[in-house]
Amino acid sequence: LAYKLHEQQADYQAQIAQLQNQLEKAQASMKQELNQVKEETIEKATTVTHKAEVVLGQQQKSIESLQLAVADVKGRRPNDWLLAEADYLVKLAGRKLFLEHDVESATQLMESADQRIAALNDPSLVKLRKAMANDITKLRTVPLIDRDGLVLRLTALQQQVDKLPLANALLPEAQVVAQHEVSEDISNWQDNLMTSLKDFSENFITFRTRDGNVIPLLSPEQHFYLKENIKAKLETAIKA
Repeated sequence: LAYKLHEQQADYQAQIAQLQNQLEKAQASMKQELNQVKEETIEKATTVTHKAEVVLGQQQKSIESLQLAVADVKGRRPNDWLLAEADYLVKLAGRKLFLEHDVESATQLMESADQRIAALNDPSLVKLRKAMANDITKLRTVPLIDRDGLVLRLTALQQQVDKLPLANALLPEAQVVAQHEVSEDISNWQDNLMTSLKDFSENFITFRTRDGNVIPLLSPEQHFYLKENIKAKLETAIKA
């Protein structure tokens, strides 16, 4: 009986070691997936930001040239209030674009400036309008980033992290062990004694064999640190 108990205890310790090994593998896999998602997100955001910065840099130079051109025309025709408005709108578009990164408003202001110049119906301004049309087209190709919407969605996700449930360990079904009954035959007293001792030991220390892999359970402490790590990454994304 003592040998049987020792053997069961050894098997039990082996099961514990296997569960700990599976838990470590699951944690490593989860960390790797989080890092991969983080790197992919940062890479995509960096690519979009770089493209936008390149286009914005080009537009800054182009709009500065337009400001000079409009100012030059206005200087030659000081009484033309439409050119004065166009000059103001182009400058305002530049401020919206470079200081506020508001591409949509800058595009609308440039279109309004073009309408003012078009109303003059002056052939000498065709070159200026062509340059403005080119800038307006480029502004329309700048990817629009809904920064407020992104921050709101990330904040909502951050608030939901604490509500994530603690996952329970998923165990495969245990094998059904046949129950041994005590014989009424007195001549089988030795077998009956062993059966009684075995039933007592199984009730004292229950050991069940299960087929299949066991999905490990995160401890409350590990679950807490995982949540805090997720919230920290979301906070970094919000401040980006």
